[in-house]
Amino acid sequence: MSEKEFNLEELRKELQEAVAEATNAMENAAEEAADTVEEAAEAAPAAEEASAEPVRETAESVKETADEAPETTEAADGQNTESAEEGEKAEEAVPESAENTQITKEYPEEEIVAVTNEPLKAEMYEDLEAEKAEREAKAAEAAAAREAQKAAEKEAEARKAAEQSREEQPVVTDAFDRDAITAAVMASHEKVARETEEQALKEVKKKKKRVRARRTARNIGLTFVLLLLLAGIAGGAYYYMVRYYATRFLTGTVINGKDVSGMTTAEVKQDLFGVTDTYKLTILERGGKTEELTSKQLGRSYIDNSQVETIMEEQENEKWLFRMNDEKVYEVTFDMAYDKKLAQDAINRLECFVGGGITAPKDARLSTDPSGKYIVTPEEEGNTLDEAKAKEMIIAALDEAAPEVDLEAGDCYLKPTVYRDDEKLNKRADAWNAYLSVNVTYSFGDKSETVNGETVRPYITDNGFDVYLATDWVKTLVYAWGQKYDSFGLEREFTTHDGITIKIPAGGDYGWCINKEKTIEDVTECILNGTTGTREPVWLFKAMGWDNNDITGTYCEVSIPEQHLWCYKNGVCVMDTDVVTGKPTRERMTFTGCFAIDGKKRDATLGRLDVQGYASPVSFWLPFNGGEGLHDAPWRSNFGGDIYKSNGSHGCVNIPKEKMETIFNALEIGNAVIVYDDKTPVSSVSAQPAQDGTADSNG
Repeated sequence: MSEKEFNLEELRKELQEAVAEATNAMENAAEEAADTVEEAAEAAPAAEEASAEPVRETAESVKETADEAPETTEAADGQNTESAEEGEKAEEAVPESAENTQITKEYPEEEIVAVTNEPLKAEMYEDLEAEKAEREAKAAEAAAAREAQKAAEKEAEARKAAEQSREEQPVVTDAFDRDAITAAVMASHEKVARETEEQALKEVKKKKKRVRARRTARNIGLTFVLLLLLAGIAGGAYYYMVRYYATRFLTGTVINGKDVSGMTTAEVKQDLFGVTDTYKLTILERGGKTEELTSKQLGRSYIDNSQVETIMEEQENEKWLFRMNDEKVYEVTFDMAYDKKLAQDAINRLECFVGGGITAPKDARLSTDPSGKYIVTPEEEGNTLDEAKAKEMIIAALDEAAPEVDLEAGDCYLKPTVYRDDEKLNKRADAWNAYLSVNVTYSFGDKSETVNGETVRPYITDNGFDVYLATDWVKTLVYAWGQKYDSFGLEREFTTHDGITIKIPAGGDYGWCINKEKTIEDVTECILNGTTGTREPVWLFKAMGWDNNDITGTYCEVSIPEQHLWCYKNGVCVMDTDVVTGKPTRERMTFTGCFAIDGKKRDATLGRLDVQGYASPVSFWLPFNGGEGLHDAPWRSNFGGDIYKSNGSHGCVNIPKEKMETIFNALEIGNAVIVYDDKTPVSSVSAQPAQDGTADSNG
């Protein structure tokens, strides 16, 4: 509100102060009038002439003022009407209070009327009346001073006359009458002086009473005039405020929680409905991202429903004075319209629909950690919106003029179909891990074969619902082990006593042989149970060990071409001797190959007369190929050379008795007996031959 704008609160305070001053003046005048009623009655004859003229002037002045008051009020009403039509001209015509303090000493009647015509110049009018009253009071004091001076002069003249009278008394020469006459004259003079003095004092009192009566009458007149002036000012101000509140809200008016006192309807609507310029819809997106749709983008505008004007029309502005300490609260609603096409275009351009950072949701899935274990990888929410649902929610927020819309809270994002807590997904992970948990090592001497998760993984089938493990591949696996490690009855390389590596032809019953069916069952059971640790395959046949190509360090070497035998104990040759092998015919030949000693017996009889046609007792018997074996031959006196060709055995290896005992004691059941008739080297790289040893021929 500008400095020239009407301040209702200040005017109200000034009116209250003026009324209070007038009331005090009236009370003081009434008290003075009561005090001087009796004195005025006594002084009426003497003061009638002195006070008649001023009283008449005061009464006429009061009457003229009273007669002019309606005209002043009418002029004020008329001028207020013009002021309301001219707008700011009336406000600019109001002088500042600081400029109205210097008033001229003459107050023409039309100037006073002009003052009363301006309801906002009540302050200036009060200053004029106050100065006028002050001037009249000073004039009355001056008149009283003059009357008092006149009374004092008359008193002084009376005293002077009395003195002259005493001086002018005749001198009595007669002695006998002089004292009496002098006393009589003095008494007469004193009496005259007292009477004169008393009369002068009475005159002074009468004059004071007349002055007091004139002052009282003047004060009453001034008070009456002041009341009339105040009534005129108050009336003008009241009607001015009635017209003022015809276009502004009364004091204490609250609309939608805002005090709108003194505001026009346009100002209120601009204040309350200014959202047309500042409104924006904040769109809350996933990941803390936000976007905005502004009023300008939406083409929003306010729809005036005239509720504010209705409150103005119903506020009863003529009761403004009674509403100064009252409050009325109103609530208004308003409608906003926006351009549907502009809004749709703005929505379609939002980054949440067309931005480059949009990612689709991903289902929870199975994956493996660095150790190869299956884990459930959590789902990924992504930030792809259900466009139809999201746009519908945004438009609904615009329709309600909401300040923000939360797409996350509104469940507008596409969701994964499988979450990390999915029961089937976790069962699949458990099944994978169960199959992959197997870690079994099967030992083959200094070599080994391991069955673990990597072995099993290629044979696990996952159809998205169940996990299966095929086991037919286990047969292939075990058979491959057999091909790799089985040596039973198979051709093998052998390093002879003299360091030549030769091929031992297939045949014989010495070596390793896996029990395929049992081992397949064992491996399958380990996989299904997630077994860990070191195991042995199930063997059908076992060799004595894995070193020296399964033959180990204790064995017997027989060379048919050389008709010689070498017996080794823990890698040391404990006996070598000439022998006689089977006659090289189909029926009596000694079979070649690698054989295992099947038995160990002392004092045995070989053959049956009814079957073989012979029955030969021996002291030491070590069979290695059915009926073939190592034994002493007490019926022979010569060994070695070409005896075997013409007088060979029936397949056994005949050994001198004293040599055979040492061999019998060195070998055990299961030890190898290698028989060969071809010493063709396999390669030029020869292994170190076994060390020759010295054996006691007697055992």
